[in-house]
Amino acid sequence: MKQRRNVGGLELEFEAPEAGRYMAPIIVCPGLFQSFDCWRPLTSMLAHRGWEIYFVARGPDDAGPDDTGFGWQANLDRVATAAGALGEKVVLFGSDLGATMALAVVERTGTLALALFSPSRPARLLDALNASSGLMESRNRGPWRQAPRRIAKLAANPSHVTVESALLLEEASRAGFDVPGQHPPALVFVGNDDSLVPGPESALFAAGAYSKQARARLSGHWWPAEGPASIADEVHRYLILTLGDRVVEFPEEILADD
Repeated sequence: MKQRRNVGGLELEFEAPEAGRYMAPIIVCPGLFQSFDCWRPLTSMLAHRGWEIYFVARGPDDAGPDDTGFGWQANLDRVATAAGALGEKVVLFGSDLGATMALAVVERTGTLALALFSPSRPARLLDALNASSGLMESRNRGPWRQAPRRIAKLAANPSHVTVESALLLEEASRAGFDVPGQHPPALVFVGNDDSLVPGPESALFAAGAYSKQARARLSGHWWPAEGPASIADEVHRYLILTLGDRVVEFPEEILADD
């Protein structure tokens, strides 16, 4: 059930686990223009399986697209703060820019595993926005003043779309990004028909020794809203097989028999 919870001083959207079985909370770093309502079909499936879900939006509820206080570094700090407050065992989910953020904070967190959805380098995302005619406001009026009209029209429901802080991508591209040489195990999902992230870009993130490409494919930019049962199933299996007894909470009567 959708709730809000204070985590390390941050007010985060939260979904409680229905079964309460797994001891590693999942922190979601959404993709560009993806709202919590967009993610709920997927997160609800995982909460039903026993995972505790937290959604780290890029800024407070009242932050508009002109709010420059929630750029690249500020958002990395928000994710790291949430992870630290939730303890030493967390799982990070990230989509496109959110995937880059998840990778950028793993050294600052007790991350056990990652699920990366259509991951892309920030500079590549910035290029995609700049090169897509009709997607942006005039640069003289300021980029990213609202969710680009053509992208927004691709969403089935306006509630799936959110605005972004005006300077987020510019700060991200200036900061630079390299995939860490070592990182926790990562399951990488490649997408189809995403306006911002072509499949080959995402597939590069699955090439490392610590990553595995998922079998399921994502569809479009607002893929979480499609209620992707196959994606929820694959992520769930991957986490259980990868993490095992590090996240499974055994009943006390079983432990007492040892």
